[in-house]
Amino acid sequence: MYRILLSLVIALNAMAQDPYIPPARLLAENGKEYDFFLDYFQTTGIVNDDGEGFNLAEGSSYTLIDFGFNGRYGFASNFEGLIGARGRMIDATQTLEIDSVEDDYAFSRSGLESALVGFKYGFDENDGMRYALEGWYRYILHSNSEYKGGEPKEISLGDDTREIAIGLNFYNRTRSNNYLSGRVLYRTPGQTLSSEIFSQFEFAFVWSYVSFVLGVENVYSLETDTYSDDIENKPNVYTGPSERFNSFNRSWTAPYAQMGIALGDKWRVEGRYSQITTGQSTDLGPMISFHLVRREEKSREFARQDSQFKQYSIEGTVSKITGTRSACIIDRGLNVGLKAGMEVDFYYFDYLDGNELIAKGVVVKVGASKSLVKIKRRFSKRRVDVGTTARAGKITL
Repeated sequence: MYRILLSLVIALNAMAQDPYIPPARLLAENGKEYDFFLDYFQTTGIVNDDGEGFNLAEGSSYTLIDFGFNGRYGFASNFEGLIGARGRMIDATQTLEIDSVEDDYAFSRSGLESALVGFKYGFDENDGMRYALEGWYRYILHSNSEYKGGEPKEISLGDDTREIAIGLNFYNRTRSNNYLSGRVLYRTPGQTLSSEIFSQFEFAFVWSYVSFVLGVENVYSLETDTYSDDIENKPNVYTGPSERFNSFNRSWTAPYAQMGIALGDKWRVEGRYSQITTGQSTDLGPMISFHLVRREEKSREFARQDSQFKQYSIEGTVSKITGTRSACIIDRGLNVGLKAGMEVDFYYFDYLDGNELIAKGVVVKVGASKSLVKIKRRFSKRRVDVGTTARAGKITL
């Protein structure tokens, strides 16, 4: 029974989806990803365009729910495309004084809010560091009625102009398979809204099935709002007690914590809690996000390397690993013909799934019966560890 359970654990681990995907990691060629998401935001306070903060007035409330789908496809190993659609539901209450009569009003609106297309172009990873260019165009699928005072007829579903963004993603993968990653984008959220710099930085602790992420998002306004110096003539829409839309030079900061869980070999689920804590012309409050993601990919590059070199003249085992996991000692040396400069391939091996190429290194120092190997590249989330199989002296057929 113990052996059966152990074999099952090994098999599940071999099939596990990555619980965390950094922004600069692209799909393999012909890879696909389907991302179903739900965001829930509750306004607890507002910050006006002068930077003054207020709690919501008694009897006022504002709730926003975004939901939708994003699909990605790997056209090549360094280029992927993106399409998506987003729906939105808004519920709000507010006490208004109209014609000297104070009354409570409730508003609800829902519909398809926007669609988008985008791309991502990645550069090769070098010593755990990788960069990617990202961009998208969001097309708005709704419209808002101008509000000229009196009793509001409908509440705004969002900013009703297009959005364009372009920028840079990056990650730095540590030897223990954790990630420091981020993105910096130049974004124009609307034709009459100010251009802005969107930035996001996070550190991810990644295990076989679970990831935990701490990060922060920031929007910095370039203060180019069309009506910054002519506020009175800006077309008005009714936004309820919220400052979220139809804003002036908006900005905010939102720290967050996130957890990801791998579900089998294709699915993962992610949950995030974030809190907008400060800003200008924005709402303050918590947001809870859920993503259910199906990722289908098989790296042709790694498959070719794994299948091309099936025979080696030297095989050994890792006997020691450095604390930074940048180098290791293997139990083979001059006695079997190993030489400095030779390449070494590291394999995860078990009796269920055969061999998996997980890393590549080069011999930097050779002894009689042991050698020091510097690990140069990693091909898997699995780590080179004591007992990992090391092979050198490739025999090509």
